[in-house]
Amino acid sequence: MDLKINKKKFEIFLEVVKELNSQFNIIPILFGSLGLYRRIGEFGKANDIDILVPDSFLKERWSELIKIMESLNFKLSDEKEHEFVRKKEIVAFGNQGDLTKNCKIGSDALEISNINEVKFRELSPKQYLLVYKFMLRDNYRQEKLAKNDKEKINLIKEYLKEDKARATKPVSLNKKTTFILYPKPPYNFDTTVHKPSHFPSSDNEWEKGKYWITMLWRGKFLGLKLKNKGTMVKPKIELTVYSKKTLSEEFRQSLIPEIEWRFNLKSDISGFDKKLKKDKILNPLLKKWRGMKPVAANSFYETLVVYIILQNATVRRTHQMLENLFNKLGKKVKFDDKILSTFWEPRAIAKTPEQTLRDLKLGYRAKFLKRISEQFAKGEIDEFKMRRMPKEEVKKEALKLYGIGPASVEYLLFEDFYHCDALETIPPWEQKIMSKLLFNKKLVSTNKILNFFRKRYKGWEKLAFHYIWEDIFWKRKTQHIDWLEKEIRL
Repeated sequence: MDLKINKKKFEIFLEVVKELNSQFNIIPILFGSLGLYRRIGEFGKANDIDILVPDSFLKERWSELIKIMESLNFKLSDEKEHEFVRKKEIVAFGNQGDLTKNCKIGSDALEISNINEVKFRELSPKQYLLVYKFMLRDNYRQEKLAKNDKEKINLIKEYLKEDKARATKPVSLNKKTTFILYPKPPYNFDTTVHKPSHFPSSDNEWEKGKYWITMLWRGKFLGLKLKNKGTMVKPKIELTVYSKKTLSEEFRQSLIPEIEWRFNLKSDISGFDKKLKKDKILNPLLKKWRGMKPVAANSFYETLVVYIILQNATVRRTHQMLENLFNKLGKKVKFDDKILSTFWEPRAIAKTPEQTLRDLKLGYRAKFLKRISEQFAKGEIDEFKMRRMPKEEVKKEALKLYGIGPASVEYLLFEDFYHCDALETIPPWEQKIMSKLLFNKKLVSTNKILNFFRKRYKGWEKLAFHYIWEDIFWKRKTQHIDWLEKEIRL
């Protein structure tokens, strides 16, 4: 949750943690009242800023930590309590190992948050409940802070009770914030946001000129409505963001670059038009679909969820598995007269027993999904860093993902990271369809298809593939194509 009363303290926390990330390569834990209020809402002003770090930084590496704090103009005020002060603001360090020792909460079980590339771990409300219950048994705290601890326990219990009630009915997103976005032309709104070749899911809905989708951003469930207000050569999008509470200015500013990325508003494909406008195959398609771009729409993690459940499954089975996951782990949100599903934080699956996932009819995919969720929950995968990497480096990073092979990596390169030349593999069912479309044959070799695109559309191989591929699925929306229906496994 965004902080108002304690905003300044949280900004100081981020300032300190940024240095700890870069100088020590550690991911500290936000703790105490400040951390609790970020989870359940603010009920007062936190006395100080509590940060948990590995034990070594309070012992043999204590002098190094002192130097870091001094570089930020903090002065050591209480060595026994590991407290520093700057202009009456107190930062206190604790041993993260005490969480494991006293409350059986390992640091790996905590969610990793990333705000402007500053990484830190956070406890969930349930984990805070364990902490404060333990604190009540501490004689030292009972003498001084028992009343405060009991109040916080009651606040957490009330929050958890309300949270359980919220999970049973759609969350109403009644607050609206509107933005005007200007994509880089050419930009074809409908063919970019809606891909007929993708299977339907309950987290989004499309109609001509409009697109609705849910979004989980920095712990908040949002509803997005994108409305086309421009043309292909002068594109303009009206974006309405629906939220439960009014969004802070800082949150809104963080959201817009993410929307621009997810809907591919800034990439330049004008060279594709210029180079291929006389191509006999693509020219008719460019006239229809000019400005169509690949689009992520979801987060990298959410896209991987879809890729995993697509493995060796029919469209119908994949749809069933995703809806089972939505119903078990996501939420329903209501906005603009729509009720749509939301995805979930990676830690939700990371802490879910594999058998529970198998009970959702995921089969072997349960193991893959759990392992990948653990990788994201631990901060091992940095989507934002990958966006700045060259294509080959992205491939190396993506192949570290558990259960993700070359074919899925290629989809990721194109649909999530917008590398328009990423065409090196062709799955069997795409091979069959392209054989028919390009050569009017039942089956030609993948090498022949790859060579076709490499020679004819160098530098734009995957985007050219995309135009040909989506064209046949747009046709399928209005007409029955017998040979195509036989290839699509419903």
